[in-house]
Amino acid sequence: MAESLGIHVHFAECCDIVTSLASQTEQKILYTLHRATSCQPIIICFNDFEFFGRNNEGHEDERVINFFKLEINKLFGKNTFDNQIIIVALVNSN
Repeated sequence: MAESLGIHVHFAECCDIVTSLASQTEQKILYTLHRATSCQPIIICFNDFEFFGRNNEGHEDERVINFFKLEINKLFGKNTFDNQIIIVALVNSN
């Protein structure tokens, strides 16, 4: 339905974004969000979001989580409606 309205849809696999190094994960986050800003209007669907922001031991990676929050705030923090981006976090319920 989104495509019929002229809205792009991008599925970002969190398993592919998350790496063993926080700096690499941050770069992949930047790439994904940059892609979104160049393809507006767009819906970004983060698949398997439950893996996002976790380190190798399965604990929360505060650095990655805070980086993601910062980048989201940069996108939407201007209190304008210039960005035509919808972000959806999908979680596997199994």
